[in-house]
Amino acid sequence: MGGDPARRDGEHRAPDRRGRVALHRFRRSGRGTDPAPVGGAAAALPLRHSRRACGAGLRSRPGRRAPASDRRLGGIADGRDGRPRHDRSGPRHHGRGPAAREVRAGRIDVHGKRSSQGRPASARPGRSRARRRGPPAHRRGRPRGEPPSRSPARPGDRSRGGVGSLGAHRRLRRRVGCGAGARHPDRLRHRPRVGHRHRRHLRRHPSPGHLRPPHRGGRHRAKGGALMTSTTSRRLRRSLLVTGLVLVPLAVVGLFAGATAAVGSEGSRVPAAIVNEDEFVTQTAADGTETQVLAGRLLVTQLTAGDPDDGAASSIFDWHVEGADEAEAALKAGEVYAVITIPSDFSKSVVSLSTDDPVQAQISLQTDDSHGYLTGPLTSALGDGLAAIFGTELSKQYIAGLVGGTGSIAGSLTEAADGATQLQTGARSLGDGLTQAAGGITQAQSGAGAVVDGLEQYTGGVSSLSSGLNTAASSSSGLQALPAGVSAYTGGVSQTATGLSDAIAAHNAGFISDAEFAAAVDSVSAGLNELSAQGPQLVAGAQGAAALQTGVVQSAAGASQLAAGGAPLVAGVEQLQSGLGDLSAGIGQSAAGANQLADGAGALATGLNEGAAQVPDYTESQVDQISDVASSPVGITASRENEVNNIPQIGSTLLVPVGLWIGALAVFLLLGAPTRRVLASTAGSARIAVDSLGKALGIVGVQAVALVALLHLAIGVPWESLPATLPFALLIGVAFAAIDAMLTTLFGRVGLVVSLVLLALQLTTTGGLYPIELLSEPFRIISPLLPVTGAVDGMQAIITGAGAGGVIAGALPLVVWGALSVIITFIAVARKRSARALGLVPHLA
Repeated sequence: MGGDPARRDGEHRAPDRRGRVALHRFRRSGRGTDPAPVGGAAAALPLRHSRRACGAGLRSRPGRRAPASDRRLGGIADGRDGRPRHDRSGPRHHGRGPAAREVRAGRIDVHGKRSSQGRPASARPGRSRARRRGPPAHRRGRPRGEPPSRSPARPGDRSRGGVGSLGAHRRLRRRVGCGAGARHPDRLRHRPRVGHRHRRHLRRHPSPGHLRPPHRGGRHRAKGGALMTSTTSRRLRRSLLVTGLVLVPLAVVGLFAGATAAVGSEGSRVPAAIVNEDEFVTQTAADGTETQVLAGRLLVTQLTAGDPDDGAASSIFDWHVEGADEAEAALKAGEVYAVITIPSDFSKSVVSLSTDDPVQAQISLQTDDSHGYLTGPLTSALGDGLAAIFGTELSKQYIAGLVGGTGSIAGSLTEAADGATQLQTGARSLGDGLTQAAGGITQAQSGAGAVVDGLEQYTGGVSSLSSGLNTAASSSSGLQALPAGVSAYTGGVSQTATGLSDAIAAHNAGFISDAEFAAAVDSVSAGLNELSAQGPQLVAGAQGAAALQTGVVQSAAGASQLAAGGAPLVAGVEQLQSGLGDLSAGIGQSAAGANQLADGAGALATGLNEGAAQVPDYTESQVDQISDVASSPVGITASRENEVNNIPQIGSTLLVPVGLWIGALAVFLLLGAPTRRVLASTAGSARIAVDSLGKALGIVGVQAVALVALLHLAIGVPWESLPATLPFALLIGVAFAAIDAMLTTLFGRVGLVVSLVLLALQLTTTGGLYPIELLSEPFRIISPLLPVTGAVDGMQAIITGAGAGGVIAGALPLVVWGALSVIITFIAVARKRSARALGLVPHLA
């Protein structure tokens, strides 16, 4: 192909791998020969069609300094001797053919892309020269024959493919006749193969390194100078990617384990404040000694001197004694998570436990849910445990006091027991005496029985005597007549005797006459008759005398019986007397024992009265009050500022930021980083970054609106907070989208893995649910600096109603992260565009 020499000669600026640009001028010596460099050898060498044919014979000449538009690519590649270095990295001169002429004419760039000032000529031979020269002038927007304003196109011009991409290099090789499977430009009759066979051929027969990206095809030097094929590098990258994905769960678990490893240690304790307003009281003991009671100070000492290793609930808190105002301000600012206030009557209430009117000692506990939901329940549990522990101590003291009082009562009861012992001794003596009295009474009873028998005999004898006497009495009337009869008898006898005497005397004197004698005899006879008449009476009297004699005999016999019965009676009476003596002695002993018993009973009564005086007398209400206070001497009064009891609302403070982060990650997983084609376009770096970020922001904004709607409709967040939740959710989405855009721009798809690991790190270090002071020192340091922490704090402040201060404090990290991410994204886009144009960085997307 002859052609105009001006068309066959030209210059070309090509960047080397250091980013510097060398100006190459060349002159075509004719068809089928290598281009002869200006000032080089005049002999033309035949052009050999091979993988090294592209750029063969290209030599650089001492060039001029590139203009300012080219110096941004690195400047002139001049050596120390003033001559330009030989360029072996970037795209070389592309030989002969219509494509070369189109490049020189400015219709296509050095990579075979369409120029901004015209359409590329067809690389297919067989078409007309006019067609290969480009479209008509009216279609190109310039008069016919007028050269383009920008020739050749530079990196950043709008094109179909990215600078340095494999497709651009393939098209370049197809157009200029370089690389495997290429044909001489003047002999091209069809397009080279572009299918998998061609790609496999390229892998097996790599083209020169200056015609491809450093990471694609052929051989390139890895670190240490070792050669590595593209297949090996792809396999290595794939293996590293799979290994990284496998390690992601391990990294998440490891981060959580490392963050919570220091929980409960000396350096990881939750700050809390103590306000001690207690006033001491004086307590007087039973013996009169006075003691000052400082229950509040004892409680403070117990809290502040807690040992982290003792396992108590108070060991996870770092207590500080502060004033009421300072503690309230610190709680509101989030510097402390709990405030315990000991009232002024705490000691007084503690002392009242030993009185008749006990009062439960109260402790107030104050928390704020806007700085951590779990802190409130944790502190409440601590307060309950603290009240239980301190109440146990007070209960011990109370029981000790009861035991001491029981000891006093025991002394009184001991004295009462001594009196009871004496009473028992007296009772025993009384029992012995009563036993003896019972024996004497038994003997008296026996003697009384003998007396009864003797008396019965005596009664029988007396009865017999009485009968005899009665009989004698009845005979006494005859005896009374008997003397008269006897007297009459005696008188008659006397008369008889007198008459007889007279008769005898007369006889003697002259014998008396018979008349007289007869008269005397008659008188005697009459007397005798009368005597005879009195004879029966005399006989009866005699008989009465006999009966009397019999009665007397009987009386004598009864008297004898009475005398015989009197002896046993006397003996029985004597026995009765002896038994009654024993009874008297036993009764005396019983009386003495009864006196001792009375004395012991008196002592016992006295001791029991004293013990009863010492035991207080409580009413039923007092008993209930004392039992309640004794079972729980210390009470806790808990109050929670900005309280949130709805579990879904509590979880939403963390789930909304996490959901937006995952949503942004999914968006960039779909959209990806800016492609090479976009990076190689004529648009500015800021525009590319804004366009890429704008698409993601639109989707993330919809996600934020959907989450806010779910927050108010399903979870139950009041609609009054919508003016705060919606803008803050949009801010979270924008910040997270900017962060993911930065990561994908810097690292490509690997940036998504980095984003996932960063999310896991933030989940372990965020302080929305639990205090970050429980974490290890490194995690506590970075926690306030992370965006998810700010998002959680802001959402928590909105939902709990903590005020605008908490929302602003949470929004500040988001604004900083978003701004820095956008700036870094702009810089990364500009850097990657320049680096792609120079072929300095591999393709990571």
